[in-house]
Amino acid sequence: IKGDFLTQFAGMTLQDKLRMLVGLPREGKGDIQGMTDGTVTSKAVTEAVAEARAIIYELSKKRLIKIDAEMRI
Repeated sequence: IKGDFLTQFAGMTLQDKLRMLVGLPREGKGDIQGMTDGTVTSKAVTEAVAEARAIIYELSKKRLIKIDAEMRI
């Protein structure tokens, strides 16, 4: 996976919505532009990040892990 793709996730909080884009320009912070010729991989990584974020959020609600005030990953 190319570094440019992964940097799109940097700085997001648990509250940011993720949206996978294919052939469309990014409009917001949670928009993830797919890799060229890598739509399946891009989608799988985006879904995995979204699932991990949901788990982190649930663990933080149960106070099993601590995250900062801005809810940064």
